[in-house]
Amino acid sequence: MKTKAFLIATLLFAAGLYSCSDENNENTNSGGEDKGQPTYLDVSFSFPKGDVVTRAATTEDNNASLLETAVNTVDVYIFNSNTGMMSKHQALAASDFVQQIPGGGNADVWKAKATIGTTTGAKTVFIGINLPTTFAQGLKNTSLANFNDNVHSLTMGQLVTGDGVAMFSANGVTSELKPQGDPDYGTNNTVKIPVKRLVAKVTVEKSSTMTINGPGKIDNLAFAINNINTKFFLVPKADGSDPNYLPHSWLSTDFINAVNTPDAPGDGYVKVNEANVPLVKDLNTLYTTENTSVNHWKEEITRATIRATFVPNKVTQKNGSEFVEVANPNLTPKTFWTVILQNGYRYYFLDENTATAFKNANPGSIKPAEYTNGYCYYDMFLNKQGYFNGYPVTSKKWDVFRNDYYRCRITSIFGPGRPDVPPLDPQTPPDTETDIKYEVDILFWNVVTDDYDLEP
Repeated sequence: MKTKAFLIATLLFAAGLYSCSDENNENTNSGGEDKGQPTYLDVSFSFPKGDVVTRAATTEDNNASLLETAVNTVDVYIFNSNTGMMSKHQALAASDFVQQIPGGGNADVWKAKATIGTTTGAKTVFIGINLPTTFAQGLKNTSLANFNDNVHSLTMGQLVTGDGVAMFSANGVTSELKPQGDPDYGTNNTVKIPVKRLVAKVTVEKSSTMTINGPGKIDNLAFAINNINTKFFLVPKADGSDPNYLPHSWLSTDFINAVNTPDAPGDGYVKVNEANVPLVKDLNTLYTTENTSVNHWKEEITRATIRATFVPNKVTQKNGSEFVEVANPNLTPKTFWTVILQNGYRYYFLDENTATAFKNANPGSIKPAEYTNGYCYYDMFLNKQGYFNGYPVTSKKWDVFRNDYYRCRITSIFGPGRPDVPPLDPQTPPDTETDIKYEVDILFWNVVTDDYDLEP
């Protein structure tokens, strides 16, 4: 039965502004003269409740690991709302924060030890977490347009490191800041900023009832993410669209595919998880950036690619002028070829010349590319129900969004898959059940769960 879990992961940054010391402030003041009265920004942020640990808050989000909740650096950007120019950037470290005493609603609130000086008037505030240092510094002295509309690019190695995951404001928060003593000071000078991870999370596991079908042995299941978008908006658009959201705009140079080198260093595939792993944090996990499209062609959308080995039970050999099927002498994966007759029946060969001769003897048959070392491939196109902000949206089908967790389960697999990584018929949308049957959950991290049946 398909599971739909919509657990909205909210990382809220509470910024309370009050009058106090002005130490450790870096006033960029690039927005021109600011005639507002001095006031101060006291930054705090909250995770779902958990226990205190070094450098990171744990979380009741059972779909998150410590890496995914880690906080190392916090960059605060303050804009003059009227001019659209930045008036302040403050770079903070995890050591600049202290967790509040557990209890009530503040159980997992981390509060900055230092304050940030700013001024009264309309201000728009953004927060970045775990941003690469050069990237974070490069955002200084820029305009709101750079945050809202300019196209940015970071590698997956910059977005996800061994220390944490890059995050940014889900939207800028604007407030008319008041001086201390003003009746509206307590309300206007406290802002909460929702933050999202800049990546989506993907896991693939076997269903507890997964069935394996086909005239041979399927083994060594692994998965990778292909067609990873290299472009993103720093602040997500309200409709979730990314910089490549245009008809017929796909360029291969704007996307990255996984390295496919089985059993060799640098291979981009990881083992498909077994069924019934108790904790999500123990699952093999990969990450990708958000990617949306108008046409939703296979070549445009981000997908999880399954790699497996296939050993056919029988192979066809030539005996004089006849072709005969015999038991496969190989028990381990070896390179093989197939020929598919017009009626759909498939024959397997260990010798390409024999496969070619068989094809020529059967007009209308098809001889696909070789299955090198027995490897075959399937696609799992993510978000097949089109979930966006927790609700199914028809136009968002196959789109991948930041801070979503796509939990994929293989319910059945039929071998062999196709012999190459690129999808068949790339300029067509995928069928709901095409290469593989599956389930995907979108979890806390907004979780999407789907089941997949893998077919050639």
